[in-house]
Amino acid sequence: MSTPAPAAGGASTSKAQAGLLNKIYGLIQNAASLAEVQFDLEQLILDLVRGERLTLYRREGQEIVSLLQTGGEIDEPIRVPIGPSSVAGYVAMTNTPLMLDDVYNPDELTAIHPKLSFDYSYDQASGYTTEAMIAVPILHKTAGIGVIQII
Repeated sequence: MSTPAPAAGGASTSKAQAGLLNKIYGLIQNAASLAEVQFDLEQLILDLVRGERLTLYRREGQEIVSLLQTGGEIDEPIRVPIGPSSVAGYVAMTNTPLMLDDVYNPDELTAIHPKLSFDYSYDQASGYTTEAMIAVPILHKTAGIGVIQII
């Protein structure tokens, strides 16, 4: 995830972010299905947080499975066990959002949970190097139904 540039005008940045949030909300509310709007939604979310890639996971039993992943290098759905073996799995386990500056820094990970690790196999498969990451649970009422991960 790229480092955000300092805002030249706080008010105009807030208006732009509010506009993006309204577009995201409108797309979701007016769509017959996620598939219908997923590419527009993906870009709006990345623009909102100045991210480069996004993975949207849904909960399936004791794992989360990618519904949408950007980058295009990995064709198969990503399957992640719920637990501290990955950042997205940990977020699904705890329903707590995480923001990491360096996913390759073991001290940053173990400060959150002693067994938390970053699964770098996807970086190896894609040739992309992840740096910072935001992972947020998707909740329905209080139940975790998925995770959105942005790098």
